[in-house]
Amino acid sequence: MNSSKTLTLFQRPLRYQSFTKSSQPYTIPSQFHYNHLKLQLSSISTSDHEHNLHTVQTRDYEHSYLPGILHKPEIQKHYFALRAFHVEIASIRGNRDVNLASLRMQWWKEALSSLYTQDDIDQDQDNNSKRKNAVLGNAENNPIIKSLKHTIQSKNITHQFLEWMISARMEDLHRDNFDTLQEMITFYEKTLSSLLYVHLECCDVHDDKSDEVANCVGIGLGIINAIRSINNGQIGIPNDLLKKYKVNTKDINDPRSIIQNENDDGKKAIQGAIQEMANEAKKYLYYARLHQGNVPRGDARVALLSVVSALRYLEKLEKVQYDIFNETVADVENMESFNGRLWRLTSMFYLGRAWLTGIF
Repeated sequence: MNSSKTLTLFQRPLRYQSFTKSSQPYTIPSQFHYNHLKLQLSSISTSDHEHNLHTVQTRDYEHSYLPGILHKPEIQKHYFALRAFHVEIASIRGNRDVNLASLRMQWWKEALSSLYTQDDIDQDQDNNSKRKNAVLGNAENNPIIKSLKHTIQSKNITHQFLEWMISARMEDLHRDNFDTLQEMITFYEKTLSSLLYVHLECCDVHDDKSDEVANCVGIGLGIINAIRSINNGQIGIPNDLLKKYKVNTKDINDPRSIIQNENDDGKKAIQGAIQEMANEAKKYLYYARLHQGNVPRGDARVALLSVVSALRYLEKLEKVQYDIFNETVADVENMESFNGRLWRLTSMFYLGRAWLTGIF
């Protein structure tokens, strides 16, 4: 595969070049370490860790919880702190009140920024901060923020990656659908790839080749998640592919005629769009699989095991000719169905195998 054409971000050192030319990698000031030395010597409390663990287990079982429990205990606390943060900001878009959603996102943005300054979280007493605290609670008492603070300090987590995660989701609050597949790719690079970068930092891995693999995993996983979202009531397909394949969104919102084989044109249109998305995801996922040897074995490789689920789902899609509404594919999202329970059960097996062999 010609990576220069399909994976354009590999033309730059991933860790040291941002999406904007003016951006620079963030390093924590030495004075900050001095002022917070006592906190650095402490650890994430058991109650805060249990909160993070429960948050991830109940809200992102497949992609976050199952891979996370395969980490060593000393890594798990950092992993679940970051994943709980990811789950929280990712879920904000589900709020129908855009103003409240924006308020929540800004709260997280300011709470995160405060972790990279010498100021205590609750020192900002302007009216907007007071209003956000009244609605959402004080950040200093939030178990995820408290856990993140320790993780950021003890592992020197790059601020820019966490900033990308929030800024991309803030922009997404005002987006009905992605205009293009490339816009979708950029979004998932800023969110899921950045999340994997900081996971690697938790494992003390800081090199471009590992980031390259993480970048591919994040983008490929994101595209697969977008496809899967169709069976959770979302459009999933970007506007350019809707137009290219003449997909009627009514067929996505109400696929009964397709399921009952009464709408062959609509079915073929959706299959064409899904196939193009799946092929794009496949380029990234297979590149990651081919170059996984560049990632150190052990916890660093475990940090990328969410790729296992994406690869399995891709194979399942291919077997049904990209028919997203085929029962064996659609039921993956339904944990009450036999296929859904079987998917979850076998996910443990495939993850365990990848963990034992160190190969996905």
